[in-house]
Amino acid sequence: MRDQLANEVRGVTDGLASLSKRIDETGESVKANTDPASARQQIDGLRNAVAELLTKLADNGTAAQLGQTALDHVRRRLAEMQQDTHFAPEQKDRLVREWRRIDKDTEDAVADLDVARKEMVDLLRLLQTNEDYLTALEELRQASENVDAIRKLTVDLRDMAARVRDLHNRINVPSM
Repeated sequence: MRDQLANEVRGVTDGLASLSKRIDETGESVKANTDPASARQQIDGLRNAVAELLTKLADNGTAAQLGQTALDHVRRRLAEMQQDTHFAPEQKDRLVREWRRIDKDTEDAVADLDVARKEMVDLLRLLQTNEDYLTALEELRQASENVDAIRKLTVDLRDMAARVRDLHNRINVPSM
């Protein structure tokens, strides 16, 4: 019986220390989530990512240029092949036919890329115009996290209270 009581006291002591730590962690979480700068930092990160992508997706940006670079290469190789006298006529015909096919495939791929690029630019600009709304949504998300953290802490407190109550009842039981 003494060993059982000693184990129970040790368990309550460890539980109280753990609960103290959870209170501190919850406090830090709530404090971080109520700091207006926190939501702004999230949106600043988004703003920076959007700006970087808009630069790359612009009409003269990296994405547009890579499509044109691929097309230029294919067309240069097709023109070279059409002028080439190194291959037998049937080999040359086959190679020219294949370069023409690749030219068409590259044109189609670049056109698809251009449509996707323009759609993405429109969506990114829409994000930019809704920045204040996104900040408000981020603040709501953080407030919701606070509610969850407080509810979890409340459950932990009630669980620990039950353990302390049980220990208290054991200690106060009159011995016979």
